[in-house]
Amino acid sequence: MRSANGVDSDGAPSVCFVFFGWEEALRGEVSVDDLTVALKHGEKVIPLGLCFARDAVGDVIDAIAFAVSSCEGVKELYLRSGRCDVLLFPGRYCQDNSVVLRFGTYEPTSYISFKIRGDLLQLKIHGEDRKDVETVEVLRGEFVSSALSFVRSFLEVFPNEGLMRELEIVEEMAGRKGLLPAGEKFEIKVEWLGEVKCGRGEFPMVYAVVSCGREIFSGLVELVAFVGDLINLLKFSRGMEVRCEIDMTPNTDVVEKVLSLLGSNKPEDYLVLWFGSEWPGAVFVFKKEGELVFVNVKMDLVITVKKEEVETVATNAVGEIIGKLREWSGEFIGSIRKEDAVSMLARELEEALGADEAEGGH
Repeated sequence: MRSANGVDSDGAPSVCFVFFGWEEALRGEVSVDDLTVALKHGEKVIPLGLCFARDAVGDVIDAIAFAVSSCEGVKELYLRSGRCDVLLFPGRYCQDNSVVLRFGTYEPTSYISFKIRGDLLQLKIHGEDRKDVETVEVLRGEFVSSALSFVRSFLEVFPNEGLMRELEIVEEMAGRKGLLPAGEKFEIKVEWLGEVKCGRGEFPMVYAVVSCGREIFSGLVELVAFVGDLINLLKFSRGMEVRCEIDMTPNTDVVEKVLSLLGSNKPEDYLVLWFGSEWPGAVFVFKKEGELVFVNVKMDLVITVKKEEVETVATNAVGEIIGKLREWSGEFIGSIRKEDAVSMLARELEEALGADEAEGGH
């Protein structure tokens, strides 16, 4: 059972955030922006200061994103919640595997610097004079669970659309990274964040996530290349030839690492997918008796999914993207005319499925 401060009464975490004045705020006796935010570590309570509560909760969400996936987690949270200036000034928010957050404090002003050390999250608490420093370390998974509980308890009473969207994002991230229980369904999520114009070029800004419980891929994608890789995945699954105009043959050491993750000594037929993005690197796909095995080298991750499930989800995703591209107001996608790109992708989808099945391409 969860208290108003987000602490589980049936087993308190070693580190958690609390609000002093919470009960008074619930009764309307004090403003929600006159609460004191504090960090509780075991039996010790470390007050950080009076705070703007919604800012404090927002910074806790940022801390969750960092605990889940370091600076890449913060970047994903900011992009998917509409704070796209992180693309121009990434170091302003997170750098060198470290993030500094103030938790909305204003009297006094305090801040906590977070750093990941393997499975541990290190917190250094600094006072207003920057001289008082206390260091706390906690398991990342434990911190994430405790902080999520704190955020949920606040939003149950003081709902905020923006913060609820950010909570949804970090909960999904934590599941994909194995810090929370996650389902086993194969999913492809595509979020349209806006568009980017540079010179005469114009691009839809799209964030994509491919997962099956755990994450297979996530990141900003070049949309035509992303859809092209999904179509190649369909063709590979169905035993068709996959044509590639660019030589994407990986280095021998990369292939050797993939084989070690698979526990295999000899390379089999495989497909390499980049999903129109540089991060988190190549995803290898192998066939295995009615299943597809996805191997993400950078994450040391191996995920097996039934071929039929992959084909169904990928087909639906490609069809939906083609439909949205048709509705998009831009004339060019980079240097390619939008209509040419849509026609090309529709033809490729028809080739992968057969014209009678490629409903998304018509």
